[in-house]
Amino acid sequence: MRRVYWLEHGDVDEVVEVPEPRDQLMLAAAATAVGVRHAVPMDLALTQAHRLTQAVPVKRLRVRKGPDFWETVAADVAGDHPARAMLG
Repeated sequence: MRRVYWLEHGDVDEVVEVPEPRDQLMLAAAATAVGVRHAVPMDLALTQAHRLTQAVPVKRLRVRKGPDFWETVAADVAGDHPARAMLG
């Protein structure tokens, strides 16, 4: 695994950095805790989310409708995409 992307609808296809570790953890936790309703599985999901944020970058991927966003993903993974810092 090279990246984790949180998908959002956008006007352009772009990768947006999530600079704050806390924000990265919140996005990863939402992805790992889908359907968790009990305390023990939630603890495991949060542990996995923390491990995930330590292992790979967690970023927002804003996409338009259509398949063109794959070029943006490929460029980001290759290190060529100038992901911009997320404002606010």
